[in-house]
This record gives sequence, C-alpha cells and structure tokens, in this order.
Amino acid sequence: MVLIGFSLVSETTKGLPQRFSLPIRAVFAAANEWRSSARIACRGVAAEVDFAERMKPSHPCHMGAAKGPLTVVLWGDSHGAALQPGVDRWLQQHGLSGFALTPPCRPVLMSDLNEAGESLECGALQEALIKRFLESDATTLLVAMRWNRLVEGVLPLERGYRVVPDAERRERAEELALHLHSLAKRISAGSKQLAFIYTVPEIPFNVPNSVGIRLNLGLSSPQGPVTSEVLTQRALTSSAVQKGFQDYDVKIVDPVPGFCQERCRVVHDDKPLYFDNNHLTIEAADIIASVLEAQLPSKTIAAGRETALVSSQGQTPPAEAR
Repeated sequence: MVLIGFSLVSETTKGLPQRFSLPIRAVFAAANEWRSSARIACRGVAAEVDFAERMKPSHPCHMGAAKGPLTVVLWGDSHGAALQPGVDRWLQQHGLSGFALTPPCRPVLMSDLNEAGESLECGALQEALIKRFLESDATTLLVAMRWNRLVEGVLPLERGYRVVPDAERRERAEELALHLHSLAKRISAGSKQLAFIYTVPEIPFNVPNSVGIRLNLGLSSPQGPVTSEVLTQRALTSSAVQKGFQDYDVKIVDPVPGFCQERCRVVHDDKPLYFDNNHLTIEAADIIASVLEAQLPSKTIAAGRETALVSSQGQTPPAEAR
C-alpha cells in the first residue's frame, strides 16, 4: 500500500520535482521549453498564409528588426522552428527582417517517409509556399530541417528507431539529392537566393534529463559525441546535399563548428542547449546567430535584396549592390 501510494503521488506530481533544487529543476524544465514558447504558434500554417501578417513585429513568426526590410523566409520542420530564435538575433543585428514558416510538413517530402499529416495536403502546401515566396519581396529562402533523418533514420533512443539497411540509405540519399536539385532549380529560376542549414549535431541521449541527473549527483555535465562521429553519421546525407546543389549557387550553413571542437557541447553555463536530443533550446540562439554571421554574411543577403528590388523596377543597381 505504501509503494502504491508513493507511485500515485509521484505520478500526480510528475516525479516529485520539489525534491530537487531550483537550478536542477530549471534544467529538467528545459524539456518543456518548446511547449511554452511563442514560436510553436508558427507550426500551424495554411496554404494561403499571409506573408504581410507574419511580417508584423507582434506576430510570433516575425524575425529580426521591427521595421527592417523583408529579406529572409525561414522554412523548415520542427528543427527550423528550433532555429528561429538564432535567426531572429542574427537578423536583428543587421537591421533586416523576415519570418518563419515551420508547418507540420517537411520542406522535402520523401516518398516512403510520409507520416501523419504528410499526405497530398503537404504537397499542395509545399507548392503554395514556394509560389508565395517567389512572388514576395524576400530574397533568401533559408531551409532547415532534420535532414539526417531522411537518409539515416532516427537515433537508437528515439521512438520508431530501426536499423536502416545500406541499400535503403543509398536510395534515400539519391531521392534527397533529386528533391534538393529541384528546389534549387526553382529558386534560382526565380532570381532568389537559396540557403541551406545542415542538421544540428544529434546527441545520443536526452540532454535535459542527463544534465539534471548528473548535476543532482554532484557530477559535471555530460559530454556530447565526438565530432568525427557526428560527421561520419551524416556522411551519406552530406554527399546527397552536395550532389543536389552542385549545379547551383546555394549558400550552405553548417552548425557543427559552432557546437563542436573535439566533442560537441550540450550545455552552456549548465543550461541545456537541447530540449531533447536533437532540438535546440533558446539557450543556443547566440550560437546559431554566430554561425550564420560567419557562414552566411548579412552583406551578401542585404545586397541580394537591393539587387532584386532595383532590378524589379527596371533600373541598374548601384555598384555596392551588384
């Protein structure tokens, strides 16, 4: 009876969190950071999404300067949404503006990986969003998602894990390359810039839980995976990306240098950089902003915007914009 009673109390109170100190509770709470953030509102989007509405500074999907020119549209899955705070800070630093499109449909739809909601409606949504982007004043489409999952599958600790045979992985890589080639061709034909963000380093354990437990035991924070392992794990995906974009001037951004030296970090000042094992918390926003600054120079993006706007008016762009 005592054991049953304790179990009921533990279940009702979500594991008796009051038995931990406030700092450790804050670490565990990082697992729920996503659910309480405003950016989760961007996960819902219809094909007739109103770009003007999302450009309002009060809109949760708005990024960057309140009155800055529309420059970047961030398009992605939940990984794209997790990157939103970092893209927001990067744009703010340069007086530019944009917004996020992170619906529950991936930017790239693989033929054998469609999950709940990824049906014909996702194809129609994808087509509508590309069309609206090409018609807009924005110059740069920044695509971000969990690319590794499309080819390699999920990590062992995750729901739905299975060993993906080599032959299947190679088939997926070929299909991904074709999808990326098609996307780059459309964006390039519309005189727009396509920028691509690789998957952030994936961690083989739940970061908030591991950090909280170790801190509670008086141990140091856990170490992330060895950098070479991260690069090896995504090697086939990387080759598909390179093949898909080989004919086009696509700006490729890699978050790994921002997170990894010999090993990849999972905390900053004992605060989790992930709210599970593969989605970033807001704590990682400065890292993403610095990665974008180093690998996607804002001057290039701003100049591209001026070139597009002036060209659309039938005038010759000034030297600094060309």
